Amino acid sequence: MRYLHIVLLCSISFGAVAQTEAEFDKIAQKTCDCVTQKNPNLTNRSEVEMALGLCMLDAAKAVGVKVDVTDGKAMEALGEKVGIRMAGLCPSIFQSFIGEETEAPGAEPEYVEVSGKVKSVEYNDYTTVVLQESSGKEHRLLWIHYFPGSDAYVGDPKILIGKSVTVSYSLVEVYVPKAKGYVTSKQLFGLQAN
Repeated sequence: MRYLHIVLLCSISFGAVAQTEAEFDKIAQKTCDCVTQKNPNLTNRSEVEMALGLCMLDAAKAVGVKVDVTDGKAMEALGEKVGIRMAGLCPSIFQSFIGEETEAPGAEPEYVEVSGKVKSVEYNDYTTVVLQESSGKEHRLLWIHYFPGSDAYVGDPKILIGKSVTVSYSLVEVYVPKAKGYVTSKQLFGLQAN
């Protein structure tokens, strides 16, 4: 699935007139080299995505390929051909995307436990509990569904404000209409007053 994502990411960025197979190979190799040079650890997904787009554009220009970003079909074709070649040349770039999808369908999410004081409770699309650790670090936790102990706070979640608590949460992808996409958020799965 992430492989398809990176190919589509490549295809979003570029359009080109007819190229030879050798040119696609050169663009792929130059893109691999450039991405690994700009982000050698390949740990920050957004930085890798940005580097991928910029590097592929630079590589196409260096090879002498004319890029037309207004031609969607040509962009898709170039992205697919270069992306497929990159998978064989620099699999570590693809692994940086695959590594984020370690959870098997239906598997239990990994929980993180943290303690602190409830700083505030916000009501937007979902109720958000803002927890502040003693170090000052804040966690914005989405309260989306029932969890053990939540019944005590359903009637008035604001009674949590100022309480010392231990919470457990998991990272989830939540669709946010304003962002027109998915955002990684912390979903509250447990809360216990200390």
